[in-house]
Amino acid sequence: MARQRKPRYEYVESKQLFRKRVKGRNGTWISLYAKTPDELTSKIEEFEEDLRVFNDNRENPFVTDYADYWIALQEGHLTYGAFEDYKSIINRHIKPPMKGFRMRDVLPDDITRMMKDVANFSKSVHDKTYMLAKQMFTNAYDNKLISENPCPKMRAGGRDPVEHQALTNEQMDTLIEAVKGTRAYVFCMIGLYSGLRREEILGLKWDCVQLTGTPSILVKRACRFVHNRPVVEERLKTKASKRVIPIPPQLVQCLQEAKASSKSCYVIGNEDNTPYTETQFRSLWDYVRNRTVSKRNDFSEKEFRVIFIVSCLQGMYLHKTVMSK
Repeated sequence: MARQRKPRYEYVESKQLFRKRVKGRNGTWISLYAKTPDELTSKIEEFEEDLRVFNDNRENPFVTDYADYWIALQEGHLTYGAFEDYKSIINRHIKPPMKGFRMRDVLPDDITRMMKDVANFSKSVHDKTYMLAKQMFTNAYDNKLISENPCPKMRAGGRDPVEHQALTNEQMDTLIEAVKGTRAYVFCMIGLYSGLRREEILGLKWDCVQLTGTPSILVKRACRFVHNRPVVEERLKTKASKRVIPIPPQLVQCLQEAKASSKSCYVIGNEDNTPYTETQFRSLWDYVRNRTVSKRNDFSEKEFRVIFIVSCLQGMYLHKTVMSK
């Protein structure tokens, strides 16, 4: 049997090293050096293995790596809150069950198994998990990374949200009386009589409050917290979130009094024209928790929207058609 010939390498006299030129990741030639031919052979084998792994990861990446790549692409198209929410869903409910899978290896049964893991979570988490997985694999399909989308048709799942019961008229009066004279009063009045979200109230400036003619509030800003710091942006939760809300006399009077004594450009803000930090808001909300004499202990700022909608349907006060701008 013929003896296998050892590879012959160029010897670079100036370096006193053996050299081999090989093609790198981007197609350019690079030089590998070693003191002996055997050492250089080992270096070449390691380099070729690294190159093979690199090409595999590029042509057929792990699902976990592609998920990070895909969600990073979405950052410029989403609000900060939505981006952080989606990233959390991916990290908690998509990446763990897909660990070790490459994109081309995922089957519809694997997606079904992933969805079973979120069956006992809320309907919101369940639906977002499927939506994000499908969009991610659709993006891979559109870029010819996979030959077909493994996401099957979504089945209903997840727990239905807890139904909130709106406050009665008496409970609303109790709430307002309890916080009157505190920093929470204006916040609660806006929430009860306009239905704005918490971030919309905290991002509301006086330039969007019309108190003469047809009193109304223009919703075009939102204040979200990033590591306690407030971030105000005009990119709202949805396109429909930018809207004009007619306001009733109770709220008009409240805002007129608040504006007369305000030293801030924000309706709920600091004298230096900055919005509240998360700590300041939590302090404000403590007034509601500590002063409310209602027996209910599960009331939150999110429930203002429920109260507002129910009140409109019951005709508690006139609510004109909301016009999007």
